[in-house]
Amino acid sequence: MALTKVTLPNGALFNTTQTFLGAGNLFTPGTVYFVHSGTGSNENNGTDVSTPKSTIAGAQSVATASKGDIVVIMPGHSETLTTGITLSKAGISYVGLGQGLLRPSIQTGAAIDAISITAANVTLSNINFPFTTVDEATAYVNVAAAGATLSGLRMIGSTTSINAVDMITVASGGDDLIVENCVAYNTVTDCVSWLSLEAAVARHVIRNNVIQGQFSTGVLMDEATATLA
Repeated sequence: MALTKVTLPNGALFNTTQTFLGAGNLFTPGTVYFVHSGTGSNENNGTDVSTPKSTIAGAQSVATASKGDIVVIMPGHSETLTTGITLSKAGISYVGLGQGLLRPSIQTGAAIDAISITAANVTLSNINFPFTTVDEATAYVNVAAAGATLSGLRMIGSTTSINAVDMITVASGGDDLIVENCVAYNTVTDCVSWLSLEAAVARHVIRNNVIQGQFSTGVLMDEATATLA
């Protein structure tokens, strides 16, 4: 199988957990698509930094499941959602570039799950989720398929009386989930939880996360007796 060599902006390099290590190149058997809301258009092919797609959904529409495709979301990209994004193609990695508040931003503008993962083996990493602009957004990320990885996400539950219900929810089918290196903050109005295991999912790994603030039930809720097997 041939590998595609792609030099990312600023020479960013992935390791196996989709974090960035510095100067270098990315090798993948699939196709790399770029996304930027400021310079992109969904009429573009998205396969070059100079011709990015304008939305994550636009990139997903041309990606191929289970072939190693990667959607690179550029620094400064932003979307405010009134309809959620459903990541429904298996095996695609959605990776944000940038540090701090330059990382891509997805803001929830309705009482919705901002991102729903419904296909297996999807990775979502290095994305900023600022506070919701509409009260009781149901979740910033909902996982309903096996093998998902959430890495390096930054989430704010509330800064005013408007709040998210939960930040991450895990529904039936969300087995073998990894949640790592995420940070979350909540002030003013309690969220119910940072992460709610809503179904009896199995073999989840939750590690190296920093959560600050108050939650009316708890930072981590196991609502249906999650299992090891």
